[in-house]
Parts: sequence; C-alpha cells; structure tokens
Amino acid sequence: MSKGNPSSLRLAVGSASEPRSSIWNVWAYKNDVYLTTRPLGGILKASLHESGQWQISFTSEFVKAREAKDAWTTSGRHIQMWKRPPETGVGVTLAARVFIPTSELRQMEGKPKKPVCWIPVASIGHAIEVLIILRRLVKIT
Repeated sequence: MSKGNPSSLRLAVGSASEPRSSIWNVWAYKNDVYLTTRPLGGILKASLHESGQWQISFTSEFVKAREAKDAWTTSGRHIQMWKRPPETGVGVTLAARVFIPTSELRQMEGKPKKPVCWIPVASIGHAIEVLIILRRLVKIT
C-alpha cells in the first residue's frame, strides 16, 4: 500500500437482502493494515503494523470516551499483542482468518451504505473462511 493513501475492502458472507454475516472492514493506512467488524468499528480493531508489532486493541477514541465518563477500569487499551509471524512463503504472511459458519448468518435491517464484496453462503452445516494474506513486494533479480 502506498504511504498516506488509505485503501479499504468491506466484505460479508450472504447478501444485502438475505441472511448475512457482519460486514468486515480491512483497510490499510501507510504500510499498516487494520481489521474490524462493523458492530465493533470504533470500539475494537486488530492492527497489523509494518514494524511487526501486531495487536488487538480498543480504539483510542473508545478509551478516551470511557475515561471521560470514569468508566475505564483497565490499565491499557491493548487486549493482546504479538509479533508478526514468519512468512509462509517468499513474501507471503498469513495475517488473519475470519471464520463464518452458515448457522451464524442473520437477517439484517437496512442495506449497507458503502459497497460490500458479498461472498456466497456455504451450505448448511458448513462455513466460509476468509484469509487475510499480506504480500511483501519481492525484487526478482
């Protein structure tokens, strides 16, 4: 991703008019990648930093709002932190897996206001797994 140019992909299993999953948003800003689901947007996100420091955290905006109401009782906003895993192939890192069982799809009111990449529903008793894969540009000599 180019520095300073945010890019985003919104995806969900199902369709706007039938049972569906929550909408997942994956976006890049500079060389960092972020992941959240629509109901948790503004509250919780995964941050995959170019530095190799990856984490699941409450957003700083959420924490500030809780602190303003004296409702924040934890010692930090980071829930889990880890280092970027090793590449699974040359220039390829499996960053995240989103597992969506068909049994968890729900009818939602209203249609999304932004474009969504709709993934077809798996058959009953099965699930869709979405892999978030990061690719490093590799110079071939």
